[in-house]
Amino acid sequence: MLRNPKNWLFSRVWETGSDIDTGCHMGVCSACVEMVLAVWIFKLAYFVCFWPIFCSFCSPMLF
Repeated sequence: MLRNPKNWLFSRVWETGSDIDTGCHMGVCSACVEMVLAVWIFKLAYFVCFWPIFCSFCSPMLF
């Protein structure tokens, strides 16, 4: 297997399903993605909840 690097690389690609081995296990990556999405959704919800309060505070200053 080590005599022909192309065959070894092809077998690694075939086993992992990707051409680059990032060293990231699927469980860890999916947990990180879920955490980032949860934080993003929380920030978006926080912004949407307080947007009317911000607008009501700023609207007298704009006119």
